[in-house]
Amino acid sequence: MADEIIKLHRYPASKLEVTGPAHYDRFMQPLSMSRDEFLETIGLDSSKKTIFFAGGGNISHYFEIYRLFVEEKHRIWQGDFNFIVRPHHHAHLRSNPAWSLLERLFIDAGVYISNPGSVDATGDRTNELRLDLALDEDHDELHYLLKYSDVLVNIFSTMGLEAAICDLPTIHIGYDAYTIGMKFGMTSEFQQRMTHNRRPLRLKASKVAKNEMDLIKYIEEYLRDRKTDSEARREYAVSECGELDGISRIRIIEMIKSQI
Repeated sequence: MADEIIKLHRYPASKLEVTGPAHYDRFMQPLSMSRDEFLETIGLDSSKKTIFFAGGGNISHYFEIYRLFVEEKHRIWQGDFNFIVRPHHHAHLRSNPAWSLLERLFIDAGVYISNPGSVDATGDRTNELRLDLALDEDHDELHYLLKYSDVLVNIFSTMGLEAAICDLPTIHIGYDAYTIGMKFGMTSEFQQRMTHNRRPLRLKASKVAKNEMDLIKYIEEYLRDRKTDSEARREYAVSECGELDGISRIRIIEMIKSQI
């Protein structure tokens, strides 16, 4: 990322200092619960593989996910898996009446719904900042999900970077089952045109499903071997974050102190 600042914005390298991402330091910390303990606390079967879907702001995708992973779950891993859904954190999605309906349907089917919190910039974000900066030892569910799931399915969100940091296999959904009345900016086609989603290392570290059969195939590949593409995930994470040693916030503090 520092290379892009120098190349694209012509910013002098002498004025750059790579500290690493302080808000990702938490993913370098040890977890207090084992995989079995964590899955049991959220009501899932620790003997089964776990598929984690992190959704975007497009409500249509959730209907498609419900159809495939709930109504037709027998098509994936013979239907024998845990399924976790973490909706997008924007209020416009979670206040949608369609999401309220889907949430009940998912829960009734035994799907675990992870609460993503809120991104209301005008509200009090103290708890979020305390979590990002590791200022206390609160239960960090996302960290557990990224470390203990077996594969992540999403639509080109930044969750793919967090998954790479935690060495979680990632599949991006590169197709839209429903497009009628949908704004182009909400489609996966639009997402795939964005510069950061076209970076070679990002694509090398994950798989892009161009259709439903691709999605099923890639899920089963990763469930058979979670280490597939592990080296590429590490390379991608380091290219975006620089240092991944859990002490980025300390480097930032020292850098500020050196300028005072």
